Amino acid sequence: MKEANAYEKDIRRLLPVMFYCMVLLQINVEKQYVNIDLLNEGYTKLLTCLIIKHKNIIFPFFLFHIYLTSKNYTTLEFCVTGQWEKGNIYDLGVEENFKQVLGDNILLWIFPLGKPKGNGLFYKTADQMDSTYK
Repeated sequence: MKEANAYEKDIRRLLPVMFYCMVLLQINVEKQYVNIDLLNEGYTKLLTCLIIKHKNIIFPFFLFHIYLTSKNYTTLEFCVTGQWEKGNIYDLGVEENFKQVLGDNILLWIFPLGKPKGNGLFYKTADQMDSTYK
């Protein structure tokens, strides 16, 4: 039995955070730099530091969770030495893995609405997927 929603909660919250951070950053930059005098007050250095911090910390974390979701791993399954080399019975393919975590409607993936598929106790396995297509 798979751990109940370990990484699903992480990625469902991380997608909107990434999106809203970028939107807020864009809005603030546009509002602050309407006046050319603000460019000379040091805001450029501050915003550069914030963007670099965002890029170096949050973005790799986001990519790691995208990888985990595409392979349908939990963080614990990934960290156990050699476990991921054996294969994963819960890996249903990239598209179905994302649908399992984020829901069927691709347009709503950026918003943390709804629930993932299943009840949190039992999950589809690759064997079940193979038998439905035969």
